[in-house]
Amino acid sequence: MYYLRKKFEILEVGGLQKVIKLRKNPDDGIQYLLPKSEIFDALLDAHLSTGHGGEKKMRFFIADMYDNVTQKMIAAFVSNCENQAQQGTSCPTTANQKHLRARSGGLDRDGICA
Repeated sequence: MYYLRKKFEILEVGGLQKVIKLRKNPDDGIQYLLPKSEIFDALLDAHLSTGHGGEKKMRFFIADMYDNVTQKMIAAFVSNCENQAQQGTSCPTTANQKHLRARSGGLDRDGICA
């Protein structure tokens, strides 16, 4: 427990408590620690916000906001985007959610990447 207190802190946002990476300076940016149930939504948001961006664009987009989204999760997500079909991959649709979830450590969400 002591280890976690040295690495993370609690921030209250709109009446909700969020776990964030410990900041050395109050002016430093906030990096959230996402629960597993929210990781897929964060990846989808990053993917769409970067114009169906690849791993590199998504990594830069996510790195400043979230501490626990790994490169492996991003790679699994991007490898399932249908707009990348020219490269032989497809978007995380309902049909391949189970496959994506198995490859990326429990990511899950109903819906289609538009």
